[in-house]
Amino acid sequence: PARPRHLCVVDPETLLLFNDDGSLLTAKTKNGQMIWHYRLGSEEDPLRTEPLAAEGITVAGTRSGKIAAVWLKPNVGNDTDPRVLLQNGDHREAAHAYALHGDFLRAAEIFETNLGEPQKAILLYQHAGDYKRAGELALRQELFEDALRCFKHDGDVEAQARVFLAKGDELTAAEYYEKSNDIRRAAELFEHSGDPARARDLYAQLGDEVNARRVAQKMPPDLDNINWFVKANLLSEAANLAEQAGYLDRAVQLYCKANLPEQEMAVLRRLVNQQKPDRWSMERLADLLRTQGSFEEEARIRSRLCVLIGQGETTAFQQLTLAAADAWYRAACQCEDAEADHLLIAELYETAMHSYQQAYEDERQEICWQKVI
Repeated sequence: PARPRHLCVVDPETLLLFNDDGSLLTAKTKNGQMIWHYRLGSEEDPLRTEPLAAEGITVAGTRSGKIAAVWLKPNVGNDTDPRVLLQNGDHREAAHAYALHGDFLRAAEIFETNLGEPQKAILLYQHAGDYKRAGELALRQELFEDALRCFKHDGDVEAQARVFLAKGDELTAAEYYEKSNDIRRAAELFEHSGDPARARDLYAQLGDEVNARRVAQKMPPDLDNINWFVKANLLSEAANLAEQAGYLDRAVQLYCKANLPEQEMAVLRRLVNQQKPDRWSMERLADLLRTQGSFEEEARIRSRLCVLIGQGETTAFQQLTLAAADAWYRAACQCEDAEADHLLIAELYETAMHSYQQAYEDERQEICWQKVI
């Protein structure tokens, strides 16, 4: 009932087997019936020594360095009842007796509680299959690698997280808390360990918008964080971050979606004042200025746009020139309605007249000329 890698004959009645799963056992040669079984290693930590028997003992060692000397047959000199040994206060011999009788748990408890030898207790808890108690004891003794190995064998992800936390590795602890579905603890640790993006996402997963937003606001204004605010429908904050990061086109789009024309105009002015402004930003700013009633500034932007495009695109140039002329005309009418300085009004009408002339709008050109006069 095993996968022996090595075996040897102890005597005509007994075989000794070293198995792939890190265990050793003896079996009867007559029918293969197992006499005793002892697990020293595991599938991951197999036996690496040859099975040799001498004077009733075999010595076995694993790849990781565990080593044990094992009686091949019951030791006649160790038949004392361990309970009697305990009553007599001989804890060490009692622990040995319990172990020889196969009661590894009781032996481990004595080594832990009465003898103060935690490492022996940890090994015995493992031999008894109680990896949880072995791991908890190793953790208390700050034997972190032993604790991790035990908790991994036990499949206890949360306990592994506690080990990493005790080691001071908050980032790995956070990952394990997330695996164990303790999202709140994972988020807190990610925040403290320098991974705010994951903390933000986990807070959002919990529906904790307050903490998610708080963490996001502390993060640098990169595209990932901007996109997170957009997904959270916090458009004004996303736009502000985009503006801080210098993604001005993105900021304009987001301010537009958030229906914040003043902020949008401020960013558009920055775009337009660049050395080489693009046509889209100039046209968008001009449209906004018109809706705000800032006709003179609109006219100046549209006139700059005409210079930017040039006369190469005849149809486009004519359309832009006409739009600029209309803007100058609106600006002149606005000043006239406000009873501004007459010289200023005349200059505005005159500028409109020249723009209408370039756009071949003779009738409107004449109207502006009459105003100038």
